Amino acid sequence: MTKAQSTDIIAKKKVFQKPLTNVLSVDVSNVLKNLAESILNNSNEVITLSYLPEYNVSIQEYILDPATGNITAGDVTNEYSNYFFESEENVIDFFGYDSNKYNIQPYKGPSNTDPKAKFLTNQQQVKNITTQQKEFLKIFDLNRHGQKLKVSLYDSDNDLLLDVSIPITRQASENVISLNVSPLAILSHPLIKNNDEVNITHTYKVVILDASDNEVSESRIYTMTESCQLRERNIIFKNVLGGWDSIIVNNSIETLTTAKTYINRPISRNNTYSQDGKFFSNKDVISNNNTYSYTASSNYLDDYESNLAKEIITANKVYVGVDDFLVEVTVDNKTYKVLQQHVNGFKRNRLDLQYSAPFSIQKLETVINANDIDLNNNPDSALYLAVNSGDFVIDNWLNSVTLKY
Repeated sequence: MTKAQSTDIIAKKKVFQKPLTNVLSVDVSNVLKNLAESILNNSNEVITLSYLPEYNVSIQEYILDPATGNITAGDVTNEYSNYFFESEENVIDFFGYDSNKYNIQPYKGPSNTDPKAKFLTNQQQVKNITTQQKEFLKIFDLNRHGQKLKVSLYDSDNDLLLDVSIPITRQASENVISLNVSPLAILSHPLIKNNDEVNITHTYKVVILDASDNEVSESRIYTMTESCQLRERNIIFKNVLGGWDSIIVNNSIETLTTAKTYINRPISRNNTYSQDGKFFSNKDVISNNNTYSYTASSNYLDDYESNLAKEIITANKVYVGVDDFLVEVTVDNKTYKVLQQHVNGFKRNRLDLQYSAPFSIQKLETVINANDIDLNNNPDSALYLAVNSGDFVIDNWLNSVTLKY
């Protein structure tokens, strides 16, 4: 394995006996695991720190002469290039990255039957989302064929209202297209928001176009539903493909667990109360270790969604959306029943999600909405919004929330 941009070796050769099926599959995700990282930015993009967006794999065949026992190295019989690695794709190895599957290919004409490039998501092509939900898409584009995002707006009768092409902007070194396709991001885009059709839009479809307006990716369709009266939480998680998916859970209940450290102090008979009538304790609290845990339930899931919910339980990065910010949380579910309607009396399943955070998300929500936040103790108020409680810091640059130590 070598870097695509140079001949630097990433992993040295390994010898395999030639399989009788002539199919060789090797999992290389562990080799590449530490060479890339994705950071979720809740404004308009997913920031990708990719030290190795693509790599080459060469296979050389060695011939054993049974008569002499000599081993002769032949030419490189196969060279697979333009494979990608982005973050941790878990079960996806290089053999799974067929060049026509996740990487945008040049348009081959209307008669071509090859499938379009796929986004890094396992969600169904048509997804129901709330108007406040966050939704992101990622797709590989090594040769930069993708130039525009086509957004088609539809009314509740699925009649086409408007087609808009939005230029895709990215750095010259980026081989991945990251898109914020959330309803608020799409419908408030400058090329869309001033059209009357936005007010009656019920569904929108997104697809990537090349410079000649040919569709070069699969399409994704989002049907919007109004936010219900339940207290919603927008859960965003890294899926097994290295992309980002989201789900709404309702009526999140907060539970505080605290571990306190006390110091005992002697109290003399003459010093048990103060002049104003307060009686003293013989213990002082010197530290608190607080943990905030939450339980919430999803809406009813169909069989496909019920099976897909496993990705939330196993995801290594999970965020909760709080206004325009993201809080990284830990999913605490240890088990999950993947119920299907045909074995569950035709009843639909719910995901009962358990997650925890090192500070109170409810308190954070209150602080964000407050009008009297003090910025005086901040090193740079243009970048950081310090909170006097000392629990967390709101980063206005990356739109994220972290603990304040």
